[in-house]
Amino acid sequence: MRVVHTLRPAPLGQHRQPRRLQLLRALPHLLSVAALSLAAACDDSDGPESVARIRFLHGSPGRAAVDFRADGTTRGAAQTYGANWSTSIVLDAGARTFTARLTGAAADLATTAKTLTNSGAYSLVLAKRPTTDTLVVFADTSATPATDKAYVRILNVAPVAGNVDVYVTAANADLATTVPQVTAVEFLKPSRYVEVASGAQRIRLTTAGTKTVVLDLNTINLPSRSVRSIAVLEANAGGAPLQAVTALEKN
Repeated sequence: MRVVHTLRPAPLGQHRQPRRLQLLRALPHLLSVAALSLAAACDDSDGPESVARIRFLHGSPGRAAVDFRADGTTRGAAQTYGANWSTSIVLDAGARTFTARLTGAAADLATTAKTLTNSGAYSLVLAKRPTTDTLVVFADTSATPATDKAYVRILNVAPVAGNVDVYVTAANADLATTVPQVTAVEFLKPSRYVEVASGAQRIRLTTAGTKTVVLDLNTINLPSRSVRSIAVLEANAGGAPLQAVTALEKN
C-alpha cells in the first residue's frame, strides 16, 4: 500500500521571526548610515562656496602683454593692454598673492595680497602710477538690481583723468541742467554702484566740478537686473583720449 506524506507549512511566525530579529538588530546601524548620508548631502548643497571668483584687466599703458599670476601660477597669459577683462577665474577662498609680469619675463611688475571671502567676486586691474605699476583689487557687489533696473560703477585707473564726475542719462540729456550721480571719483578708486533704469543709457565723465566731458559712452545697453563695472583707461600709449573697458558682472 502506497503511503503519502503530506507536508504542512509551518506557521508564518516560525519563518518570519528570525528575519524580524535581524532587521531589529540592524536598525540602529541603518539609521546611523542614513543620518551620515543626510549630513553629507546638506554639506554639499547648503553652505557657502569655499571659492572666490576674480577677473583681470591689463590697464598699464605703454606696457607690452603681461601674464597674470595667482600664488605663482599663471592664470591669464599674454594679456594685452585694454583688450578686455579676462574670463572669470575660480580660486580657493582665503589669503592669495597676485602678481603681473611681462610675458616671458622673470621679474614681477607688481604684486599685491588679498584675502578672498567665500563666494566673493573681485575685479583686479594692473594700473600705472607715475613711476611704477600697481595691482588694484576692487570687490564686486553681491547684490542684484530690481526688475527694469541696472547697476553701474566706474573704476578710475587713468592717471590723466584726474578726479571725475559721473553722469548716466538718456542719450539727448543736456549736462548743463543735469546733476551727476557720483562726484569726484579719484584715481585708483571705484565709484559707488549707481542704480539706473535698464535699457540704452549714455554715460559721460567730466572733470570733477565742471561740465568738461573727458569720456562719452553713447550708448551702452544695460539689460534688466544687470551689473556693469566700467574701467576708465588712458590711450594705448598713455594720455588722452580716454577709453573704457566694460566688465559684465551680472547679465
